[in-house]
Amino acid sequence: MNEKIDIEIFRRKLTIGIEGLTPIEINALARTVETRMEQIFKENPHIADSSKIAILAALSFAIENFKKEEAIDAEARALENKVDHMHLSLQGALALDD
Repeated sequence: MNEKIDIEIFRRKLTIGIEGLTPIEINALARTVETRMEQIFKENPHIADSSKIAILAALSFAIENFKKEEAIDAEARALENKVDHMHLSLQGALALDD
């Protein structure tokens, strides 16, 4: 069962529980969101609506996640190519022994 805790992000209070995370982890994530929202607000002081700031923060995190997934996929493809190359090299070496 999720332990519910109180957090505050960008002057909004919430009571939440997230499956698989401890209160310490949830607080750390809340601080990360708070920091990102503050950063976006500083870069865009004309945006007064905290909902818009939250949407921009969510989009920022989504972009960051997308880029990380793309990098992981590219690394996985590179490793697969390396394994394929090593497999072909090994097959060639074994064929020479016959």
